[in-house]
Amino acid sequence: MTFRKILTVQLMICMSLIFVACGNKESSKNLERNTPNTLEISFPYVRQSGSSNNQFAVWIESDSGEYIKTLSVTKYTATKGYKVQENAIPTWVKKSNISKKKTKEIDAVTEATPKSGDMVYIWDLKDKDGSEIPKGSYKFVVEGTTSLTSRIIYSGKIEIGGEEKTVKAEPQYVGNEAKESDMIGEVVAKYNP
Repeated sequence: MTFRKILTVQLMICMSLIFVACGNKESSKNLERNTPNTLEISFPYVRQSGSSNNQFAVWIESDSGEYIKTLSVTKYTATKGYKVQENAIPTWVKKSNISKKKTKEIDAVTEATPKSGDMVYIWDLKDKDGSEIPKGSYKFVVEGTTSLTSRIIYSGKIEIGGEEKTVKAEPQYVGNEAKESDMIGEVVAKYNP
C-alpha cells in the first residue's frame, strides 16, 4: 500500500470518528439514565437493509399536539432529505416545520443513522428555546420510515410532575411493510422526578 493510500484511509477513519462524535444529541448531552427531572425514551432499533428506510425522529409535543422539541432526527431527513423522499418521517417534518428552522437548532439533534441496538434519548424537560416546561401531560413520539411506502409511528402520553412513571407507546402502522418491520421495537418513556 502506498503512503498516499494509507494517509487517505487514516483520514477517512478520523473523519468518521469525528462525524459520529458530533452526532451527540443535545438533550442527552451530559445526562445519564435516571437523572432527576428528565424523561427517558427508549426502544430497540434494528437497522434495515435497502434504501428509503432507517430514517427516524424522536420528539415531544404538548398534550394538545403542539410541537415542543426534537430530541433526535436522522441526518438524511434533517438535511433536506425530506424534500427528496416525501415519505421520510413526514409527520415529524410537518410538526417540526423543518423547512423554516434555523440550521443550528436542527444540527444540535441530528445524528448519523445508528447501528442496531438499544436507543435511549433523554429529554431535559426544556422546550426548543431552552425554557423549562410546566408540569402536566406531554406526548412523546417516535416515527420511523421502514420503506419507501411504509412507516411506523409510536406515541404515548406521560404526566410530568409527581411520582416516577413509565408508559409504553402505542404503534400506528402506515403501509403494508411497516407491521412486519422490526426497525423500531416497543417504545417506552420513563419520567424521573
